[in-house]
Amino acid sequence: MFAAQRISLLKKIVLEKKNVDVAALCSALEVSDVTVRKYLDQLEREGFLMKVHGGAILAQNVNQIEETADREGREYTYEEERIADTAVSIIENGENIFLGSGKICTLIASKLYDKRNISVLTNNLDVVKFLEPYIKSVTVFGGKAMNYNGNMCTYGVDMMAQISRIYVTKAFFCVDGIDIDAGITMNNNELSLVMEWVSNIAAQKVILSPSCNFSRKELYRVNELEYFDIYITDMKIDGAYKTYFYGNDLKLIEAIDI
Repeated sequence: MFAAQRISLLKKIVLEKKNVDVAALCSALEVSDVTVRKYLDQLEREGFLMKVHGGAILAQNVNQIEETADREGREYTYEEERIADTAVSIIENGENIFLGSGKICTLIASKLYDKRNISVLTNNLDVVKFLEPYIKSVTVFGGKAMNYNGNMCTYGVDMMAQISRIYVTKAFFCVDGIDIDAGITMNNNELSLVMEWVSNIAAQKVILSPSCNFSRKELYRVNELEYFDIYITDMKIDGAYKTYFYGNDLKLIEAIDI
């Protein structure tokens, strides 16, 4: 198990138990107490936990974030959880990122608590409540607002001028359809336009989608598959798409339990 995997497991244990001791963590991670204490030092610096005598407790603000998610009553599939976890793992401290509309983008926002100096731009009004306590800067693009599949988001031509003056290192998009012939498609024209505008100012364009959206063709086409840089999906993706992505040198990440 790599260090990043052990730290991810440690975080899951702390989130579940709220209060852990070093000896139990040594057993669970199969490492020495020196290594566990090093991990705890790192996570304390990141604000994820607080060290106490013989162990650690979950930081209060992290607990509040988890409770907020529970109160929202959101239901996420196993695949959506893993896709969000994988997306968070490729975000580096200090980045400027865009989070688009959709459940997985909202879920990403609830998992960014251990990142530092992150600036987030978004048209997803639901992410703000998760980001406010711990993100350096949150910018919400203005415009009209709509409820799209249970997600409140902004849209409209007024956003174009705002977006054109921005630069992000990574832009994350939830999409409705991914097809070899049709490319990336959405079933809402307004949100397809937001995707187009943001894609123009992003160094990396990341598509987030469960495998069930592959081979689906919706009404509004955003762009061809080759236009986007990274695709994150689940382990159930059809082999034909794996062949196509690898054959066209497209980066495909199959989310696993990290």
